[in-house]
Amino acid sequence: MYCAKCGRRNSPKATICKECHAKLRTSQADLSAYREKVSNAQKEVSLAEGKAFYDECIGNAKEIHVEHSQSIDSIFLKRLDDSKISPNAKKQTSEDYHGLQADEDLSYSNNVKRLDSPEKAQKAKTDINFFAAQAFVTVPDSKDKTAAHAFVQYLHRRHDKENDHRENAMSFIAVGSILLIIGIIFLALSFKISTETYDRYLKFDSFEFVVAMFGIILGGSGLAWGIYQFVYRTLMIGRLKSAIFYYRIWSKLYQ
Repeated sequence: MYCAKCGRRNSPKATICKECHAKLRTSQADLSAYREKVSNAQKEVSLAEGKAFYDECIGNAKEIHVEHSQSIDSIFLKRLDDSKISPNAKKQTSEDYHGLQADEDLSYSNNVKRLDSPEKAQKAKTDINFFAAQAFVTVPDSKDKTAAHAFVQYLHRRHDKENDHRENAMSFIAVGSILLIIGIIFLALSFKISTETYDRYLKFDSFEFVVAMFGIILGGSGLAWGIYQFVYRTLMIGRLKSAIFYYRIWSKLYQ
């Protein structure tokens, strides 16, 4: 069970978060409800629901763009109409105004491109439901800005923790690779030459062979675990980034 306050992963049987000490659940019935909620959230939402979610995000992105453009106009147009400012100041203000408007237009264009398609919105909607279920919370309504902001903060904390796990995985990959290389080197050193036939043979009771097995087993296990964790955490980070972006647009929290 993930904590909705700090994003830490706790045992499903935990009632209090180990990191921030927030209450996770109150009874055994909550645990059963949590497991059912997570199980249901893993089911992909319908394409029709994804298309409706996509259309709403597109509409909200346009509204945000219009609001930002109007805000820029309200700030700069008054200054441009002011006859008291010097020509040089007016020229600089005009350049700043057109630069900000160009940046806003580019931001809107990039947002529309990132929203991509109803199919991608369908996956993002499924991920939003899934991450909410993992924290045993309901996806806040877009009109409830306080709850929506808290939910976005939870997603950001989840993203940060997944990034930390990915960095730990890279450490496993580095250490595992070193141990594996050392194991291979000692495996080569464990081959001895017979004094009678001058043939090379593997001496199983040698110190080099013991070190080689230790390095190969431990290094190989660490390397495999690190690669698995790196791939898994990278995929989770991608899902969280998509969920954060879509939810911020949908709830009009995008700045």
